[in-house]
Amino acid sequence: CGKSTLLRFLAREAEPEAGEVRWGRGARVGFLSQQPALPAGSVRDAVGGGWEGEAMLDRLGMASLVDARTDELSGGQAKRTALARLLCGDYEVLILDEP
Repeated sequence: CGKSTLLRFLAREAEPEAGEVRWGRGARVGFLSQQPALPAGSVRDAVGGGWEGEAMLDRLGMASLVDARTDELSGGQAKRTALARLLCGDYEVLILDEP
């Protein structure tokens, strides 16, 4: 109970109504939610990262969808796209909520 909420606190995407969460001040934290929000446009644009982004999409089985629109992806495809985007980021800690 409350696991997703705790993860959102740790990723600094939400603040508790009472008390505080303290850890890793200044740490670069990447967060993948249960239902990732992707920017409109192509999968390639959503992931970014140039050749690194395309290589990551290939590793996640998404190479054939680099030109697909993000709003046309299945739930699993959207999650893998968001994961590729996260893995190409400059984060010290990754938090994945039911990847």
